[in-house]
Amino acid sequence: MSKKELDWWKKRIGILKGLSEQAQEFCPEIAEAAKNYQNNDENVGAWSFLKLLTLAYYINVYTTIAQKNFSDIFYIDLFAGDGFNNLRGLNEVIAGSPVIARIAPQKETKEGISKDFTEFILVEQDAKKAERLSKIMPENATIFTKDANDSAVMEYIEKRMAACRKPHYFAFIDPYCMQIKWSTLERLMNLPGDLIINFMTTPISRVWGSFHSEVKEDKPGREIFDEFFGDDSWLHVPPARDGGKVEDLLEIYVNKIEPYRKKRIPIKVRGLSGNFCYHMIVVTKEYCPWEDAINRVKTRVESVTDARIKNLFDIFNGRQGTLDDFY
Repeated sequence: MSKKELDWWKKRIGILKGLSEQAQEFCPEIAEAAKNYQNNDENVGAWSFLKLLTLAYYINVYTTIAQKNFSDIFYIDLFAGDGFNNLRGLNEVIAGSPVIARIAPQKETKEGISKDFTEFILVEQDAKKAERLSKIMPENATIFTKDANDSAVMEYIEKRMAACRKPHYFAFIDPYCMQIKWSTLERLMNLPGDLIINFMTTPISRVWGSFHSEVKEDKPGREIFDEFFGDDSWLHVPPARDGGKVEDLLEIYVNKIEPYRKKRIPIKVRGLSGNFCYHMIVVTKEYCPWEDAINRVKTRVESVTDARIKNLFDIFNGRQGTLDDFY
């Protein structure tokens, strides 16, 4: 890794660490409670760490440009959580996606224009998590304690955006597996905005493998795939034993987005030892003023090895700070 690349990572890590420290200052009791979250899988730390670094970078770039071009910008998070993540690989509590969206934008441009989101529209089905989230987010946050696919959520988003002169949104969609239905995604993509959709490659592969398994016990039904893909196109991919690959399912999913957004950039995020991965699909219009920033983060994230992830953890924890330390 070159010094230029290392400096890029150190800057991103410094921003995420700063955001996390700010978040813990204004809500210390929830941050303290997050230390007791049950999560002993170091891989979760690896992939979540890279995901949140990417999100913080993207939001800062997005809000800087979007506020100059739109009357109102909305942050939409359909799987919001409670605002904090306990990453065991880091042994640190860091800011989650909605808190990053709150803090990451610069508060004011040189022209005196705020870069904050107009409103945060957050969905968290777990009532306890939603309650904790409400204590962290500002007054312009609307929190739904509902399923992400509940029609009331999309009705609210459609109504709010229709009331604005020139609205735009950034949506972060981060399910555990296939909890987001295509019908929900389709309604969202019919509105003006950008999205990052996390296609949970390894979990989807496991469910897909179970569906094609000869073992009938606890076998998933095809409806979960039909709802996720919006049709039966996924059936065109043969089972793994016949040469099919989960990457073929990813390709189908990415191609289905094309009628709504021409630009679809998958970023592969790996866990340690390569035994887990997912793809952050950045979805935007054909001409995107922040496309160069997207491609930079794609190159950086996809080139990270196991050893480099651990080095980045050390940088976050302050255990490593020079180029010589890195090698």
